[in-house]
Amino acid sequence: MNAASPGPADVKVSVTMLTYNHERFIAQAIEGVLMQQTDFKVELLIGEDCSTDGTRAIVRRYGERYPEQIRLLLPESNLGAYANAIGVLRACRGQYIAYCEGDDYWTSKDKLQKQAAFLDSQPDCAMCFHKAIVFHEDGSREPAYLPWTDQKEISTLQDHLIANVIPTCSVMYRRGLIGGLPASARKLKFSDWVSNLLLAQHGKIGYINEVMAAYRIHPGGSWSKLSPAERFQANLEFYSGINAYLNSQYEITLGSVVSKRWGEFATSRVEQASAQGSVRSAIDDLLGVYKHWSTEPSLPSAWKTDAYREIWPIVFFASHQARDFLGVRYSWPRMVWSNPAWLRNRGVWSIATEAFLGWRVARLLRSAGKLSSLKLRSN
Repeated sequence: MNAASPGPADVKVSVTMLTYNHERFIAQAIEGVLMQQTDFKVELLIGEDCSTDGTRAIVRRYGERYPEQIRLLLPESNLGAYANAIGVLRACRGQYIAYCEGDDYWTSKDKLQKQAAFLDSQPDCAMCFHKAIVFHEDGSREPAYLPWTDQKEISTLQDHLIANVIPTCSVMYRRGLIGGLPASARKLKFSDWVSNLLLAQHGKIGYINEVMAAYRIHPGGSWSKLSPAERFQANLEFYSGINAYLNSQYEITLGSVVSKRWGEFATSRVEQASAQGSVRSAIDDLLGVYKHWSTEPSLPSAWKTDAYREIWPIVFFASHQARDFLGVRYSWPRMVWSNPAWLRNRGVWSIATEAFLGWRVARLLRSAGKLSSLKLRSN
């Protein structure tokens, strides 16, 4: 691993802060950086991307008040998130780079000191992160913590393929390991996740089990604006995109994650539709996402097959539960086509017979011992 040496101003840590229309939040973000207590020099680079609110005026005032600590990058026209990020990163001079976006903030004055000390002592680590509190600005949900599961002190790229448990506002990494995202990955919504995986190609990932930052979710956030189906589609695009970038090295691992995500999305969508007495609207949604996703040229064929096998049993049994016979009729042939083992299940035949031929015929066949409603699992 080639760790960058300190820059010309002997800056040890460069903090990047990207901001756009964060008038309500930006002062808190800046103050969280200024309160850091370190035995080394820290610089804060703020990329203000031509906000339409009062964000630029606020960062200008801070820049004038703290010229030795704050460097402002103020483009004359809107660059967009990616170009703004690249411009800020290229201006960094520190040995390490830390992130804090304009709508998040740090809660511990020792954050930078502890993370820099960690990387100093762990030369095999390309980056490190820590726990953060996640809260909704409108108070609609109780605060939570990320990562939400037990996290190893030292992890690898493969550990972080399954889910992105690294809060962006907690990241610190060695400057010079990455200069931006490859063109194939720029279209993916989770640029922070992609960046973490690219860093993990250069070394291990360290974790400090302390809450030292706050990640804010608010209506103005890009992720908050998406519908559940759009969020799911973004996840699918991420998995197929990162699989292509990594040359299918982790295709099996990613494939199992994709299959699980399809099951979760199908269950959630079907439960919502079932509450309204019909799962047909869920079928339309599932087919819409599936058709769009399955046309991706780099998508492994096994992923498409596994997703199909995951979707239709969920739809089939939910349709039966909701007494939606049209849903049963639609899903049954697709379920048995994707997994012929269902043809050996007498309970499935009982449900299908009732949907296609009526409950009286199904009852006669059951009484004759030809069908059963008890065994409802595929072998």
